[in-house]
Amino acid sequence: HQDDVVILLPGRYSVSSSIFIPDSITMEGFGFPDEIVIEKKTKGSTFVESTGADVRLSNIKFIQHDAIEGILCVRKGTLNMENCVLQCQTTGVIVQTSARLTMNVCDLYGSKGAGVEIYPGSVCSLVGNSIHHCRDGILIKDFANALDGMPAITMENNNIHNNEGYAVILVKPGDGEYQVLAERREEDRPGAESKGDIPSTDMSTSSSAPATPKSAETNSMEEDLASAVNRKWQFSRQISRNKEVSCSRPVQDLMEHQIFVSVQGNQFRRNGKGDFGTFFY
Repeated sequence: HQDDVVILLPGRYSVSSSIFIPDSITMEGFGFPDEIVIEKKTKGSTFVESTGADVRLSNIKFIQHDAIEGILCVRKGTLNMENCVLQCQTTGVIVQTSARLTMNVCDLYGSKGAGVEIYPGSVCSLVGNSIHHCRDGILIKDFANALDGMPAITMENNNIHNNEGYAVILVKPGDGEYQVLAERREEDRPGAESKGDIPSTDMSTSSSAPATPKSAETNSMEEDLASAVNRKWQFSRQISRNKEVSCSRPVQDLMEHQIFVSVQGNQFRRNGKGDFGTFFY
């Protein structure tokens, strides 16, 4: 009920259905997270679904099996989570439009999707967390329309490491700017300038034989450009290929986006595709 405080004693609690939290309550484990375990073994939708105005979870370990929508979904209201462990098997934490999540000093791992998935119009504060061994660390959906504003995200002192894809990936609609980027990338390819110079010398001769290589080369360049423009994936700078040392450059890239309120003190290490990427659809 509203404003109740639930104290969980050390033990392993198995549940067979989703946990819905519609009211502003506090759930606190009495001990360390590994001592207070809530496990869902059956298939279903979200493991924990929060819609309360002010929900607080602390010192609890959640173990997910075969959930469809993720281990925890904040559909609306505010969820404050501190010192929790989230062992995922499908999707991690989802922050829906107009919802608020504050996640401090938590350990999240094992998601086959993103560890944290952030929707437009949401507010998300991630401080001091470890997000690792997921497909991607944090996925941000930046396709705001007239009704949904951009998400507001704070990322401070997080350790995002050993993910299969990117530490942070931004999903946004493709536009004309993407085509320009693809064209520029094609122009900047090594050897592109020298290829363009070769046909100019052939054109000064009266022989028609060199015309065939020129035409084939032009068609090849056009096909390469079309392929570059039509590709769905366009990643921004793939930084920190060094697998051991963190890099400060991703902070500069993240701060270029208005969706970030604060980005500081984060570590990005050993992520398979880099620290920061963009997916255009």
